[in-house]
Amino acid sequence: ARFRHHDSPNAAALLCPTGYMANLAAVTALAGPGDLICQDKLNHASLIDAARMSGAHVRTYPHLRLDKLERLLGAAPENERSHKFIITDAVFSMDGDTADLAALADLASRYNAILVVDEAHATGVLGPTGAGLAEAQGVSHGVDVSISTASKALGSLGGIITSPHREAVIETIVNRGRAFIYTT
Repeated sequence: ARFRHHDSPNAAALLCPTGYMANLAAVTALAGPGDLICQDKLNHASLIDAARMSGAHVRTYPHLRLDKLERLLGAAPENERSHKFIITDAVFSMDGDTADLAALADLASRYNAILVVDEAHATGVLGPTGAGLAEAQGVSHGVDVSISTASKALGSLGGIITSPHREAVIETIVNRGRAFIYTT
């Protein structure tokens, strides 16, 4: 079921050793066989690898073509035991262009999908506090899972998974995210 968007005292974060590991831990822990992952064709390799490794049915849509994404979401059969995911970079690393997170959040809401945004190239750069593109576009409330960086603009190392849904997201990753569990 879709997570409810709201400011929550249950919000939580999880630090992983790298951004690659954060994407791998989040996606493989949350998605699995029977689920559908729709992602932008130009997503970072870590998101593409994580989607493939999750065992979910993976569909890509042409870069920034939300009309194609909507067709993929609309064509997916409804199954109460499976989940739909929209996974995107906030800022695409090779071209430097940005996702329309407001439109993606709207599609996620309309199609009961979980929105996962990789903010690695926006952390520390975009938004009034440097939280990333979702903050800059005023749609942080519409993002279910955000993966940020502790490196790049922040000058350290690691990947940070955040969600306003502690029990549904962070606890699942802590207990099922092999890339988190088996990394010391």
